[in-house]
Amino acid sequence: MRRHNLALLSLALFSLTATVAAQEYEWQNLENQHVRLQVSKKLAQVPMQIGAISPKEANVVAKFEPQNDGDYIWGRYGRFSWDLLVMEFAGSKAEPATPNTGENGKPMSKAEAEEAARKDAVARLRSRTFVDWVKDPRNSDTKRRYIVEGKENKGSSKKLGYTWWEYTESQAMHNGYGEQFEQVWYTSAAAYPLPDGREIGLVVSIPVKGDKPDQKWVQIVKRMLTSLEYVEPDPDADDTDAARDKFAVTEKQKESLKVLKDNIRNLDNWDYFTTPDFIITYSWSKPEQKKEMRKFARWTSEKLEDARTMFRDRYPPHDAMTTNYSIIRVCSNYDEFRKYGDTPYGVVGWFSPGSKELVIYYDKQHEMVNNEDQMLSIAYHEAWHQYSDQYWPGVDLHRWFDEGLAEYFGALRVKGKSEEYTPHRGRLAEFQPLLNSKAYVPTSEIVIWDKPTFYGANASAHYAQAWVMMDFLMRGKERLGSKFDDKWSQIVPTYGKVALETKSEKKAVEAAFAGVDMAAFEAAWIDWFKGGNIKRK
Repeated sequence: MRRHNLALLSLALFSLTATVAAQEYEWQNLENQHVRLQVSKKLAQVPMQIGAISPKEANVVAKFEPQNDGDYIWGRYGRFSWDLLVMEFAGSKAEPATPNTGENGKPMSKAEAEEAARKDAVARLRSRTFVDWVKDPRNSDTKRRYIVEGKENKGSSKKLGYTWWEYTESQAMHNGYGEQFEQVWYTSAAAYPLPDGREIGLVVSIPVKGDKPDQKWVQIVKRMLTSLEYVEPDPDADDTDAARDKFAVTEKQKESLKVLKDNIRNLDNWDYFTTPDFIITYSWSKPEQKKEMRKFARWTSEKLEDARTMFRDRYPPHDAMTTNYSIIRVCSNYDEFRKYGDTPYGVVGWFSPGSKELVIYYDKQHEMVNNEDQMLSIAYHEAWHQYSDQYWPGVDLHRWFDEGLAEYFGALRVKGKSEEYTPHRGRLAEFQPLLNSKAYVPTSEIVIWDKPTFYGANASAHYAQAWVMMDFLMRGKERLGSKFDDKWSQIVPTYGKVALETKSEKKAVEAAFAGVDMAAFEAAWIDWFKGGNIKRK
């Protein structure tokens, strides 16, 4: 971090050239770090020193220094270099482990072992966060005087937030006559937490005459340090078949992928990619919409991978489970969605047990859904049907069970390592008048209804009732404690277990409700709803 006095001239007054006020900037892209920032044209990027190991430099990924004589800063004792450092910190993101074997699992060669040792040494010197780095005593030869210490700037929907730092340090130097003097350096820094868990630190140190730098330089520095933008990696930058097909590894997965590729082969507005659990295919209505649709399809696939994790946690895979490579089809608009599925107006998502395909669409204008989260609820709902179809192969599950769980999972969101439950406002509003008019279906009847009856007249109300019942069964024990009958706790797991073992939904429902007082159970789940236990959004 320390700067060198380059051309020591005695008695030269600290000055700024007239061109500073007209300073220009240009965007610099750091592709490996997925960021870009504005850098003064007085600075140019220089190569990092190969093999250098020090706590100061271990996190530095890019350095910009003056490129012309007029770009240096002149001080009382001569001309000084200054620079912009870009630093990368792992933050909450795990760093890659140093390999302990060579290529193909063979023992390391001497060269490979030396390189691994070097990387390991650098990793030990590298700070985890910017705070760790700035507070590390090894990174300062003198005591720092902090002026601004980690002031938070929250940012906005379009601008990244960051913490701001300012501090001064002094450096013992010698002029051309061998006389020693103290040069004060003023450092400004901004540390940006990135959406992927990493942190980027931008640091600039400039020489000053006293304790404060000239405001003209302050503006230049601040503009650079506050300009950082996150450039979201394009997962489809490599759009070769190998890249898009990489998760299709088994023969069965490859066969499923071939079916999909054949399905869209002659369509110039459809593309696809694979994930561990899904084949995602998506369309665009205009060429310029392709990137936007790909981004939405990627976001949807990531969320549905989260949903699969939730399903597996509660219903772990078993030997009799089918292993379909599930297809997610994302249509570019509602008209295309309806044409593809030949669906009536009002349907906004569906799963086909025949084709094993889940179909949704991109409602950019919010014509049918209020926001992306509501569309995500629909996707989670249908994703549960896609999973349950594999989990209970050949079983025609009762709708109170399957639709009730689909509605329950549709209200769950994965938030890091935890889950957040947000009940459906529409379903809540839908069930209230049924309760007021006592028009709901008696519990003893709805739990044995077949599909035609459930999906018949007033089907939407049946969805709402199944969800309220399932919400009570899934969350009631935790809230009500001893007031929650132990027999109620066994209804859902018993139904699933017996359905799997016997392949009979009739035996499953009989076993699930064996010994259950249906009148008491009905009164309990109705009281659950009346008591406001289902939190409104």
